[in-house]
Amino acid sequence: MRIMKMKHKLISCLFLASTFGLSAQAVAQQSDNMETVEVTGKHPASWYRDQAEQKEQDFYTLFNSLIDKEEFKVECKYKKRDNNSRVKARICEAQFVSDIMNKSYPGLGRKARQLAREQEYRKKATEQVAYMEKQINAHESLKQEYILWQTAKQQYLKVKDSD
Repeated sequence: MRIMKMKHKLISCLFLASTFGLSAQAVAQQSDNMETVEVTGKHPASWYRDQAEQKEQDFYTLFNSLIDKEEFKVECKYKKRDNNSRVKARICEAQFVSDIMNKSYPGLGRKARQLAREQEYRKKATEQVAYMEKQINAHESLKQEYILWQTAKQQYLKVKDSD
């Protein structure tokens, strides 16, 4: 920041000297009397959200490249929040989620199918969390990406909550 101020003063001095034909001594005196202005900026919450989403994507890309279980590979995409809305939300889900949702349960009624899906989902989600934790601990690069993602996410939440 100090170099920037000095550079600004030097450029201002050169401008004054060349424009008004001032002597070096007059320019030096003028430079000392100049006002210094510092500007600090703030990113909007959407910038922090975008950063967090990019870090999340980086993490899942690396995670997917390191694992061999297709059912636990995660894909992030924008989906409608519900059928009656045009608003889309970013959803990251493992392959097993769509496998469960597309699975037919012959001989079961609607409520029984829903219950069977929920039970299978809970079981697979628990397995995925354990598998992901194991992979994060086994790969230093994945651990670093996870930390970067969580840090960006916390920054976004902090900015979002302060608005």
